[in-house]
Amino acid sequence: MPPSTRRHIRRFCGLVISLAALAAGPSLAQSQDRGVFDIYLGTFKVGLFAFSGVEERGRYSTAGQLRSVGLIGVIADVRYDAKSRGRVRAGRYVPEAYEERANIGSRSTDLVMSYKNGVPGPPRFDPPRGSDRPALDPAAQGDAVDLMTMFYTLLRDQPQDEVCGQESFVFDGVRRTRVRLQVESRAPGRITCAAEYRRIAGFSAWELRERPVIPFRLVYVETDDGTYSAEEGILDTVYGIIRLERRPEE
Repeated sequence: MPPSTRRHIRRFCGLVISLAALAAGPSLAQSQDRGVFDIYLGTFKVGLFAFSGVEERGRYSTAGQLRSVGLIGVIADVRYDAKSRGRVRAGRYVPEAYEERANIGSRSTDLVMSYKNGVPGPPRFDPPRGSDRPALDPAAQGDAVDLMTMFYTLLRDQPQDEVCGQESFVFDGVRRTRVRLQVESRAPGRITCAAEYRRIAGFSAWELRERPVIPFRLVYVETDDGTYSAEEGILDTVYGIIRLERRPEE
C-alpha cells in the first residue's frame, strides 16, 4: 500500500475516533445511559461505537468502545477502548481518572491520566510517545475534560433546555480542542445542533493550516420520558460524509 494511502487512512481513523460524539448537562438523580452507533462513510459501514454511563450522587462513570468494520477494518484495524470517572460540580463534569487503549492502523498506545481537582497530571503513555508537535503543559488544562467524558456527555439523554447548549474544551494527553454547539433548527420532537470541532494547540502547523475548524451536525429526538436522545451525527470531511446512526434499543 502506498505511504500516502496509509497516511490518509490513519488520518481518517483518527478523525472518526476524535469526532464520534460530544457534550450535554448533568443530573443529580441517578441516571443510566447506553447506546450503539453505526458509523458510515457514504453508503459504507466503516465502524461501530458503543457507550454506557451512570450518574449518581454527584458522581459519574462511563465507558466506550469503537471498532472499525467492513473495508476500513480490513485495511486498518482501528480500536478505541476507554473509561472515565469523576464528579459533577455545579453543572460541570470534572474528571478524576481516564484510561484509554487505542489502536490506529499500525500504532497501538495505552494512556492513563489522573486528575487532582480537575487538573490532569502528566499523561502516561505506554509505549512512551515521542512527538515533534508543541508540548502542552497538563497543569494548564484544568478547564478541559477527557475524550470519554466528552463522548458520554454528548450522547447521554438530556432535558430539552440543555440540548445544543454545550461548549467544552478537551485534552487528550497531547492535543487541546474545543467543541461548541448551538441550535440550528427545531421541529416537534426533534432538535438539530450545528456544531464545530476546533483545533487549538498541540497540533502541527500543517494540521492547523489544513483545517483548523471541522463543522458537524447532531440530531436529537424526544424520547417517551420527555428527554432528548442523540440519534444521528453528520460530518462533512475530505473523505466524504461521515454519519453516525443510533441503533434501536433491543
